[in-house]
Amino acid sequence: MKEGMKAARPKENLKWVPPPQGWFKANVHGAIFKESNLAGIGVVVRDSQGWVLVALSEKVEGVQEAEVIKTLAIQRAIRFAIETSFNCVIIESDSLGVVKAI
Repeated sequence: MKEGMKAARPKENLKWVPPPQGWFKANVHGAIFKESNLAGIGVVVRDSQGWVLVALSEKVEGVQEAEVIKTLAIQRAIRFAIETSFNCVIIESDSLGVVKAI
């Protein structure tokens, strides 16, 4: 994006929507820290009442592309759900392009 330009924001209010009863939702995020050549992954799993049940954050070295770290975040969320024995998990990401590609 060119300097001085701002990204357009959606006009509607975006709000977290809980999963259906009996399901869980894993919200994922990937962030890049270019100055240190590091990236990070975050996963938060909530129930249908919105309670945070488990969460994790991990450092990732050498990844500097947004699509790659977001893909790794989704992959890690799936593994995390399996490791913590959560079935019926909805994975939610802010990267529509990565979600469609998967």
